Amino acid sequence: MGKLCTRILFMALFGVCLVGCFPLDYIRQAFDPQQQDMPEDMMLDEEYDDGTPRIRPGVVLVVQVSVVGEPTRTMDLMVDPKGMLTVPDPTLQIPAVACDKMTTEELQQELVRRYQQYILQPQVTVRFGPIPDGGVSPYGFVRVMGMVSRPGPVNMPATRCLTLTQAVQAAGGLRPFANKERIQVTRREKDGSKTKFFLDYDAIGQGGAEDIRLRSGDVVYAHEAIL
Repeated sequence: MGKLCTRILFMALFGVCLVGCFPLDYIRQAFDPQQQDMPEDMMLDEEYDDGTPRIRPGVVLVVQVSVVGEPTRTMDLMVDPKGMLTVPDPTLQIPAVACDKMTTEELQQELVRRYQQYILQPQVTVRFGPIPDGGVSPYGFVRVMGMVSRPGPVNMPATRCLTLTQAVQAAGGLRPFANKERIQVTRREKDGSKTKFFLDYDAIGQGGAEDIRLRSGDVVYAHEAIL
């Protein structure tokens, strides 16, 4: 009986110290899963992504250049990590183009302008090439973070149809101690505001909840379950 009283007294003193040392909101967030949010260093990008396919570092482009009297040249080119595209030409020195976040139409117009400095009536077409293994999608990506096997970006397919469960599975699935009842999705809206969703992963799998479609730029965060 004496040991039990001592233990209760110790726990009460510990609670008082905890409240005194830390803000009450911090304690609630630590012990109440309803208050959890993803870490600040994993927050959304500042820029809203409207889902338009755009050129990004790592994207593969198919560039075709036609000049009167010469065969059409078709080149598979990758945008470098700095967002620059270099078009190799054995006869002309075309400067590298800063094309990050351009559309293919905008890049096409820029290449025509540059070729016109050397030749008459150049015909240039630009389209997105296949996404290589480990490559980047022009349709954007979502980030899947937290308690998943392979945290990081998950490419958005050309159909722009990527659901929460598909994204989690592409990230290797949930780890054993993930809180399946509160998978957080944070989204940047067009007006700059943020929207948060909390979804029950098991309920989705059992047909009791909707498997929402994600947007490019979304962040999915799987919290650790609090036992």
